Amino acid sequence: MKATFSGVGAEWVVCGICLLLAGRAAAQDALPGDLSGYLRFSMAHNPQVAQARAMVEADREEYRVSLALPDPQISAGYFISEVETRVGPQQAKLGASQAIPWPGKIAAKRRAAREGLRASEQMLEAVRAGALANVRAKFASLYAVGQSISITKEDLLLLQQLESVLLARYATAAAKQMSLLKVQIEIAMLEDRIRGFESVGESAKNELCAAIGVSPTRDIPYPETLDYLALGTDTAGIVEAAVRLNPVLKKAAHDVLASEAMTGMARQGFAPNLMLMTDYIFTDKSTSSMVLPSENGKDPWVVGVSMSVPLWAGSKSSAVRKARAMEWSKKAELDDVEISLSARAASMREELYDAERKIGLFDKVLIPKARQSIAVVQEAYANGSATILDFLDAQRTLLDLEISLAQQRARRETIAGKIDMLLGGKYTQRALGNSASVQGE
Repeated sequence: MKATFSGVGAEWVVCGICLLLAGRAAAQDALPGDLSGYLRFSMAHNPQVAQARAMVEADREEYRVSLALPDPQISAGYFISEVETRVGPQQAKLGASQAIPWPGKIAAKRRAAREGLRASEQMLEAVRAGALANVRAKFASLYAVGQSISITKEDLLLLQQLESVLLARYATAAAKQMSLLKVQIEIAMLEDRIRGFESVGESAKNELCAAIGVSPTRDIPYPETLDYLALGTDTAGIVEAAVRLNPVLKKAAHDVLASEAMTGMARQGFAPNLMLMTDYIFTDKSTSSMVLPSENGKDPWVVGVSMSVPLWAGSKSSAVRKARAMEWSKKAELDDVEISLSARAASMREELYDAERKIGLFDKVLIPKARQSIAVVQEAYANGSATILDFLDAQRTLLDLEISLAQQRARRETIAGKIDMLLGGKYTQRALGNSASVQGE
């Protein structure tokens, strides 16, 4: 019977492991392929977000117990030498006591716990915003690499077709060997460039996997499109919006309030603590005939109160000075965060301007002119007034400009994501449409 039970248990264990592995495999198979899916996935699987969420829960429990009184104490004693009283000898006693802190101490402790909880909540918002910005940046990098590979492969295909034409013409002595060699050298350089991009792409895939919280062994496709993050706030007001919305700055403000509450609690050290007490004494019957029957062996019940005397003022003064120093430190930290945040927001605003300016320059001016230049060179080459080197140079210029455009678009989205991180991830969550799914709650 025992062996049969063990076998059934083993089967259940094996089935449970199989179901667990199947669930993990299904979860990995369900890995999203678009940016919004990666963003939601990261909020549910990013370990830093999970850690910050756990800290909020811990501080929430700390806030809930901030009003709790110390545990009561129960005492018991046995009189080895019985105390003779008029109503009989006392044999044992049973007591209970409850410490009650000064009311101001409880209020200060609750304020500190409340501000600590709010600081943790703002830290969670900061971690979420940072995770969203990180995923957006890794996705944009992967997009830029994928576009670079695709554009270079198209250019490579064009040169391979040109090589076939030159080979046919070279066989009939209609093309020079030097022209053929130049094209073949360019083809070899493009093939090496593609391999370099592919190596960078593998690193970018691993970084995106780490950002969303999955194993880097997952094969992630190159994005074909790049989502545009529209910042609802005017770019000129980015600094003001960052100071108003940044969760790290809000956390620092709550840390200051918590430190002020801790200073108040340290000052309450000069206030006494109270202790409510009660004792019940067990008394045996007296053999004296002088005791009335109604009082013989009567058990006394004692109720009392005690109060601590805050006599040692030196240690309490040191505690107050320590709390004040921590309060000044938190206030200085708040000022530093605000100054650094303003400078960082202003710098990112200028970087955003620069990226958008370059996107317009490449897309509207340089790339159209480069394509026009290729058309002119092709016509001149057909007329014999241009060499194959002129054509290769024009084609290489267009390739570099198209790759630069993809990189600037990725740079723009990365900067926009960082700006949104300073704003608490507000616009990313709004773009996703369901903030609850973004927050993983």
